[in-house]
Amino acid sequence: MPRFTSIYAAQPAFSIDSCSAFEMSARIFSKTGPQNARVWTVDVYSGVTSASAAEIESFTLSHTSGPVCTPSITSPSFPHLVGDIPANFYFSNLITIDFTGCSSNSKFTVTIPISANGGASNATVILKNQTP
Repeated sequence: MPRFTSIYAAQPAFSIDSCSAFEMSARIFSKTGPQNARVWTVDVYSGVTSASAAEIESFTLSHTSGPVCTPSITSPSFPHLVGDIPANFYFSNLITIDFTGCSSNSKFTVTIPISANGGASNATVILKNQTP
């Protein structure tokens, strides 16, 4: 039997469902060691969902004030695989930086792009100084 519907009644053509938010973040937890081999502990936080194959894409120090210098990252190489991080959990990573020739008053903005679960997030941290 044929069926007919009213062509004058408004009907949705499609629907949009919300998806869960994916938020990761990074923080500089500690700084230790001599100027030529300063070790920063960078914590990557998974957010409210677990992070599968989390990765620190890069680690960039941009000079903002104080005496100008160019520190170099000596380890690890980037991108740096962090691994799987359970929901609401921090995973610590060690970044070694050579600040030879830098004043303790040199200030930087640190940009740490991170990704997992096929998505990306960008963490930016402004530092008062690079000393422990």
